Amino acid sequence: MVNIEIKNLPGIENIICLDEVESTQDAAREIAVESGMERTLVMAGTQTKGRGRMGRSWESCPGGIYMTLILKPKISCRFLNELSLFSAEMLAETLTEFCGIKTRVKKPNDVYAYHPKRKKYLKIAGALVETAFRQYNIPSGGTERHCPQSVPRALRAAGTSEAAGGSVEYVLVGIGLNVENLLSEGLDSATSLKDILKKPVNREGLLAYFFDKFWQSYSMWELSSESRS
Repeated sequence: MVNIEIKNLPGIENIICLDEVESTQDAAREIAVESGMERTLVMAGTQTKGRGRMGRSWESCPGGIYMTLILKPKISCRFLNELSLFSAEMLAETLTEFCGIKTRVKKPNDVYAYHPKRKKYLKIAGALVETAFRQYNIPSGGTERHCPQSVPRALRAAGTSEAAGGSVEYVLVGIGLNVENLLSEGLDSATSLKDILKKPVNREGLLAYFFDKFWQSYSMWELSSESRS
C-alpha cells in the first residue's frame, strides 16, 4: 500500500494513493477530465499495464515508485516537448544529490544510474509526458468555434498541426522509478536503487527532494517559455 503524506510533498495540492492500477497515467487522465485538479499526484503500489514511450511496457512490480502528476502549464504548445527531458533531468539530479549515485539522462526521457559492481550505466527510471489539447475549429468565415472535447495524445514535438490547432488543457507527467522492486530475470539493462545502494531508501524524503527541485525549475521554465513566445 502506498502511504505518502501530502504535507511532506512540496507543491502537491492533492494526492491519490492506490494499491493497484492499470496505469497511473490512465487514472490521472480520468481525474483531469472529471475534476481538472491541477497539481494532483496519483501514485500506485503497482501497475498491471504500465507503459513508457511509444506504448512500450514498463515493468511495475511492488516496491517501485509509480506516479503521475497533473499540470496545466500556462505556456505556448510549442514548448511542451521540453517537459519530458526536463522531468528526467530533475529526477536524475535528485538521485545523484539525494542518493549519492552517478546518473545520466538518455534523451528524450530515460534515466540511467551507474552500477559500481557491474561497472556500467543501467536504466533506473523514465518519464512519460502526455498532453490533451482543447481543439478549435476555424470556419472559412473566420469565426472561432470551440470544440469542447479534450483529445489525449502522447506529447508531440513543437510545430505539429495538433499543437497548433488548440490550447493545452492538461499535461500528465508520469514517472517510474525502480526502488526496491524485483526486476525480471534476464533484464540486464535495468537496475534499482536497492541493487546499487544495498540499503533501504527513504521514499518520502526522496519524493520531497524531487518535488522541491521540480517546482523551482518548473517555475523558471514557465517564465522562460513565456519570454520566448
